[in-house]
Amino acid sequence: MEGGMAVLTGAGCIVKASQPFAGWFSGLRDSLEGREFASLLGGVNPEWAHQFQGWEATGTEFGELLLKTGPAPKARCFRLSLSRMSEATFVHVAECLPPGDDSESGEWLRETAAEPGREHGLALKLLQTESQLQQLIRRWPGVIFNQRPDMGFNFASPRLAELTGIPLENWADEPGMFWKVIHPADVQDLEHQVRRAAAGEATVSSFRVRNTATGRVTYVFEHREPVRTTSGVLVGYEGVWVDISRQAIAEKRLMGAAWKETLATITMGLAHDFSNILAGIHSLADTIQLQLPPEDPRLQSICMVQRNALAASQLVRRIFQLHEGRIGERGYHDLNELSRDLVELTRRLIPRHIRVEVHYAPQPLPVFADPVEFRQVALNLILNAVDSMPDSGVLRVSTVKRDEPVVPGAASFETGSIPRPPCVGFTIEDTGCGIPPRHIAKIFDPFFTTKPVNRGSGLGLYNARLFVEKHHGLISVDSVEGTGTTFRVWLPEADFTESDRWVEPEAEQRLTLLLLGRPGAGLHSMAALLRRNGYGVAVETEEDSALQLIDSPDYEFGALVVQLGADGSSGERVLQEIRKRRLPFKIILQVLTGNDDEIPAGLMSEASLVLPRDLPEEELIVQVARLLKGAGRAV
Repeated sequence: MEGGMAVLTGAGCIVKASQPFAGWFSGLRDSLEGREFASLLGGVNPEWAHQFQGWEATGTEFGELLLKTGPAPKARCFRLSLSRMSEATFVHVAECLPPGDDSESGEWLRETAAEPGREHGLALKLLQTESQLQQLIRRWPGVIFNQRPDMGFNFASPRLAELTGIPLENWADEPGMFWKVIHPADVQDLEHQVRRAAAGEATVSSFRVRNTATGRVTYVFEHREPVRTTSGVLVGYEGVWVDISRQAIAEKRLMGAAWKETLATITMGLAHDFSNILAGIHSLADTIQLQLPPEDPRLQSICMVQRNALAASQLVRRIFQLHEGRIGERGYHDLNELSRDLVELTRRLIPRHIRVEVHYAPQPLPVFADPVEFRQVALNLILNAVDSMPDSGVLRVSTVKRDEPVVPGAASFETGSIPRPPCVGFTIEDTGCGIPPRHIAKIFDPFFTTKPVNRGSGLGLYNARLFVEKHHGLISVDSVEGTGTTFRVWLPEADFTESDRWVEPEAEQRLTLLLLGRPGAGLHSMAALLRRNGYGVAVETEEDSALQLIDSPDYEFGALVVQLGADGSSGERVLQEIRKRRLPFKIILQVLTGNDDEIPAGLMSEASLVLPRDLPEEELIVQVARLLKGAGRAV
């Protein structure tokens, strides 16, 4: 139907109405005058009258109600727009597309087209176009925008808020925020591109955007076109952003890797020559020492030359060790020795105002690990700790063996899977600035960093996460802002049968679960329980983040675990996406409150397993293992 309009008195009675509005109630325009609008609505659908009276009770000047005639997919939907003045209320009603995802909209359109007596002309085509446009905006991986000349946004797709951390409604009123989210090093070039666009030229450019809430940096590719009136006046810009972070980081890393490979070859050659020179100095000092009598005062100086030459030779040897091997080669190593060599080397990099304390386990700690990857992870953790103490502090490095199961602290955040005992641990503790609580859950994500863009790529802790996942271990972080941070890496202790059982990473398949629920003790305890039993677990508290994680190349999920709480959260959107794309997920529902009978029938039909409230942990793991048998493997 075409839009209908009416004017109501302050008491809610109709004063005037257009013919389309009267046709909405199957009556003539004159017959509606003086009638109470709420009663007319109630005659069509009692719920509509309640909705209108609810808006009246709020006392607000403007309102918009969505009115439905019945259940989907044959329901007709109308948008009722309301504006109130002191003496009158203005009403506008028009048919609209049902809310929901594209499958619901498509079903409604098919039902509408098949129903006799319904209009199929231009209005229906417009509704189809609107549906397709909404689908595009919702699915577009970047940002679609319409921007004013003052750089405020008239319209932008929801991805803008995700990239910048600024709600969409704030952009209309504060246009100056645009330049605040652009990296300072990219502002000048982007300003030049905007000036070119203002002069009438479509432009393409790349720049970095920083999320004001999380600090995460995104590399953006932008296409921008000017919008002008027929007289040539610039009224704004239209364009798109595409997230190219992975490509940009990969390109930078490839260029850096090529140069570092060349530099490493040169450095190793220089280090080899330097080692030969030191050997000559040491040999000459030995010869002179043998020629001097014990009482010669020069003997003490010669001994000092010998000690320093020997220390320099050991330092060169450690440099050689850093370049030995390649990523992907595993072997048996003593965690104590790996840690000791790395600490001795990094002492030269640590400022004097930071005190280094070490404590190594008294017994050997055998691990079957990739030593190159371990050195990268440990070195990154040490350097991060140093960066957190710009003025002074204490850096503690320790190793330990644990015969009991690892139980992460209630305040810790961890990723990976808890290794079965016995296991060994490597700890880096600092007394630095700590990590803000809002960042804790994001620090192991790729490209997340709070450092300036030219000082960190956000891949250090992400590589640590990949290391523990590949080695069937766990990394946890405990941090108190303003007090300090502790990272713990737990790995299985080697029993010297691993080399017989180890398969190449390309052929290895490990079962990972996606756990979705509301933040709290229940979510934390479930993640810890699954990890203690060898499952990899990715934890999400928002459905949007879970949907992004499903598409991430960093995970191969075997199951979705949804916690059903008193707040009514059900993960319905994630389940719909899994069903729509026919992903091979097992669906596990864990009931935290209420009864199993209260679970919606739709969810029950989707579930592969329902874990009732107060189910003992031992039985819970047995049921999960039975369901997932053959879907992958827990370690």
